[in-house]
Amino acid sequence: MEDLMERRPGAEAPRVAMLRRTLGGVLDTVETVDRIQGATAAARAELIDAARRTSEAIAAENSSGGPLGSEPHGWNAAVRARRELTFDLAARLRIPERTAETLIGESQRLVQALPDTHRALGAGEISYRHAQIIVDQTAGLSDTVTTEFER
Repeated sequence: MEDLMERRPGAEAPRVAMLRRTLGGVLDTVETVDRIQGATAAARAELIDAARRTSEAIAAENSSGGPLGSEPHGWNAAVRARRELTFDLAARLRIPERTAETLIGESQRLVQALPDTHRALGAGEISYRHAQIIVDQTAGLSDTVTTEFER
């Protein structure tokens, strides 16, 4: 065993150096997983928005053209389609319906109105939480202001 008196000032014991390398490797892996989660979140947003658009297309094809309240339960085809999509997504992801509604809205905004944010999320440059904040902060802004804000 190395004598403490013989160690150079500032030099680490071999075990500490090895543990530091291990820690660095673990943290590098955590960073990689985080980037993968961003890419997965971006892909999920694309798929959820595709489901929303498809659901709306089905509703348009099945629509009686009536106003809200013209069908049973006071709904119309568009409202029924949105509720069905929300329920199905919630059941498949095992999340509350309100969370599914939020996810559908965030996905639409990310894919349709915030392409740079969506790209950054997919590249793992930002987290989904960052993307959610940008979605929230741009809600209700004009397209021009949203583009400037996103930039």
